[in-house]
Amino acid sequence: MSETASARGYRQVATVPRERIEFGQYPARSRLPTEALLVDEFGVARDTVRRVIALLAEDALVVTSHGRGRHRRETSPRKSFADRSWLSLRVRGGHGG
Repeated sequence: MSETASARGYRQVATVPRERIEFGQYPARSRLPTEALLVDEFGVARDTVRRVIALLAEDALVVTSHGRGRHRRETSPRKSFADRSWLSLRVRGGHGG
């Protein structure tokens, strides 16, 4: 299988857990299914599932903790950063410096 087909494959598989996260099937801080369960559900290799999880982590949707598994993030760090930036500007009286 070519790299392009492989990339397309794991990105396609990633749409399902992404939609589950976005539509609340995996609530904030909930544990995601194990790699083995995802392999069985999608009929793909474990490496594909790992790539899917890595893609979701890059998009700040999940976090992996050694020994605890993978969990849905409570909020996106980018949103939290934006919220803090707004707050710091507000506290400083709206001045940027």
